[in-house]
Amino acid sequence: IPLVTDGNWQEILAGTLVVFIFVAALEEVVFRGILLRTLHKLFGPYGILIATIVYLVLFASSHSFGMVFIMGFVSLLYSWHALESRSILAVTISHGLMFSGMLIFWPLIF
Repeated sequence: IPLVTDGNWQEILAGTLVVFIFVAALEEVVFRGILLRTLHKLFGPYGILIATIVYLVLFASSHSFGMVFIMGFVSLLYSWHALESRSILAVTISHGLMFSGMLIFWPLIF
């Protein structure tokens, strides 16, 4: 189900806000803000790997090895950055831009 069907600016703006709030921000707060920090305190560097595996469960239903592989790589990078910077702001913005592109802009272009 596409988030944007007509390509008018109101629909694009609404779809982008939905992606930023309910996909990017929510996932980053849960996975990098809460789960990663907790697992990192409990298991050290292995906490990053455990949090990434838990995050990848979301993408297993896509039945796409490529999607799971790419999101695993992205998750590791986001996790590293969130721990190093002690902030999820940059990864939330990056996540929102990436998913807005995949769910809104690319389908309009192609």
